Amino acid sequence: PEALDELASLYALKQDRDAQAQTLLRAAATFPPGRDRHGRLLQAAGLYEGPLKRADRAVELFEEILRDGGFDEAALNGVTRVLGAQNRWSDLLNVLKAT
Repeated sequence: PEALDELASLYALKQDRDAQAQTLLRAAATFPPGRDRHGRLLQAAGLYEGPLKRADRAVELFEEILRDGGFDEAALNGVTRVLGAQNRWSDLLNVLKAT
């Protein structure tokens, strides 16, 4: 995982956001549900929500975090922000019911 984190940092320096996000996802997959995994998933979700402009992928990652470990304030805020911005209120309600 440390090598993948270093690689993700290099991609960040090169501003290769897609490669950075993919590397963070690979690093996250090496951890069981919990803080280390969720931190990497949150970073990737931020890239998908922001510079990569793939909000649906960000929502998937936020939901994965919420399924993994129950309540996670950052993931809940993220999914609320993205779905709210898209006026996807029924989808947001379903996410909230599931947490």
